[in-house]
Amino acid sequence: MLLCATKYARTRIKAFRVPSSAWSDWSHPVRSNFFAVISGTFVLLGLAILPFSVEVAQPIWVVGASTHLAVTLGIVAKWLGPEVFETTIVSPVLFLPAVGNVLVPLAGVPLGFVEVSWFFFSVGLILWVTLLPIVIGRLLTQASLPDGLLPTLVILIAPPSLLMMGYQRLEPSGIHVFSKLLYYSSLIFFVVVSTQWRRFAQIEFSISWWAYTFPMAAFTVATLTFAETSNIVSFKYFGAGLFVALIAIVTTVLWKTLQVLFSGKLFVAEA
Repeated sequence: MLLCATKYARTRIKAFRVPSSAWSDWSHPVRSNFFAVISGTFVLLGLAILPFSVEVAQPIWVVGASTHLAVTLGIVAKWLGPEVFETTIVSPVLFLPAVGNVLVPLAGVPLGFVEVSWFFFSVGLILWVTLLPIVIGRLLTQASLPDGLLPTLVILIAPPSLLMMGYQRLEPSGIHVFSKLLYYSSLIFFVVVSTQWRRFAQIEFSISWWAYTFPMAAFTVATLTFAETSNIVSFKYFGAGLFVALIAIVTTVLWKTLQVLFSGKLFVAEA
């Protein structure tokens, strides 16, 4: 959430004080994907408020969902445009528009927007399936991601985790085969990403470390949801362990962020 708030604040400041800089971000093939974080934040905010007030949650969710659709259409339009993007700019950051779309059903179904939720679920699924081989191909055939983008590897875990939870909202009666496919897809990505822990431990702190938090939170909730719906006891223990690890990760990243913030080194120029 801190990363979301940071991106939101910086974008608003740029939009009002330096419009050309904000437009430059939107035109950039990588930075433009972070606009999806802003709209996704409104969707998450609506989801967080929902248990306390439907009247407050609904308009926030509507703003987030409609804005995210606009952002997604704008990004896809650039992909289909005349500009040719280099393979080296491809990274898991491209999944951010997909992630925002699969967040929509989590609050959309309880709010009564079932068909709208199916639409966003379908959009997120198509984007994930389309981008996955492109991102994997880039990781296999091009130079390693720079240290600043290395934490974004963890984003690979998020789309199938959120798709699984969204599908459970849309089809709540028991655990379905498709839900199992999605959950186990997120599980294998979790295992694969975990093999890179030595590389993660060696990179210096940057704001991109917040990429560790949300995908891990999504996978933790997906695991607990899977354990509840499948009644497999081992996944309950696994989910509890993930929850403890998530607390440790968020605490560590927050502490590092505060240290760098108070030292005046958090916001540095892009290399």
